[in-house]
Amino acid sequence: MTLSISAEPLRKILELEHKKDYIDSAVIGGLDKFLRNWAVQAIESITSPQQLTRFHELHLTNPNYASLTKQQRKQWVSKVLDFLAEAEAG
Repeated sequence: MTLSISAEPLRKILELEHKKDYIDSAVIGGLDKFLRNWAVQAIESITSPQQLTRFHELHLTNPNYASLTKQQRKQWVSKVLDFLAEAEAG
């Protein structure tokens, strides 16, 4: 699976979030708002049922990132970065 929407902006934001110690400050307005907008576009480009299942398991359309603990944010960011790498690898 490859995404027709670029994963690069999301990857950069998640890497910045990591550098800022997961304090939800990488995006003005918070990561949740950005993710909802990105996910709406990204979901349309997923054709693999397995990747679609993983996309939903990551709760990318409604992540509630702001409500997660620092440790949960760290784990979630890592999982999303792995998902993006797999998606781009095809």
